[in-house]
Amino acid sequence: MNLDYFISSLPALLPEQPSAITLEEFRAACTEHLSGSLLAAVEALLDDQPSTHPFITAWRRHETGLRNAIARRRAARLGTDARPWIRPDGLDETETARGVAAAFEQPDPLQRERALDRIRWKAAEELQGIQPLTARVLLAYAIKLRLLARRQKLDAATGRQRLETLATLPAAGGGSQE
Repeated sequence: MNLDYFISSLPALLPEQPSAITLEEFRAACTEHLSGSLLAAVEALLDDQPSTHPFITAWRRHETGLRNAIARRRAARLGTDARPWIRPDGLDETETARGVAAAFEQPDPLQRERALDRIRWKAAEELQGIQPLTARVLLAYAIKLRLLARRQKLDAATGRQRLETLATLPAAGGGSQE
C-alpha cells in the first residue's frame, strides 16, 4: 500500500480525546501495510525499544530532556541535588523547562501528567514537520497514539483505587512498634 494512502486512512488523533484506533489495531495495520525500516521504527516506538532511526533518536533526546527537567523540578522541591537522576544526551530547552514548571503548578498529579503529555504531544508535532504524508508523520502518529492510550489508563477513579490499595498495605518493616 502507498504510504500516502495508508496515512490518509488512519483516523485523526486529537489531544486529550479518545482515539478511534487502539494501539493493537494500529500495530496490525502497520504490520499489514509497512515493511523494512519504517515498520521497525514504528514497532520500536510502540514497544519503547532501541532504534537508530533519526526520528526516534530525536524523540528520545526530547523525552530525556523532558525527564531531566522533571528530575530538576522534583529535586528543587525536595531541596536535593538532581545530578544523580540527570541522563546524558537530553535536550536542554528553556521552553521545556518552563512547561515542566507550569505542569508542576497543577493542583493534582493527574492534571500534572496531562500537562506533561501536552509537552510531549507538541514535541511529536514539531518532529513530524510540515509535510503532510511522510514517514515522520506516521512515526509522530505512533507517539501520539501511545500518549492517548496512556491517558485513557489515567483517570481519577483508578488513581483513588490505587491509593486505597496502597493505603491498606502493611508498613515497610513489617513489625509493630510496641
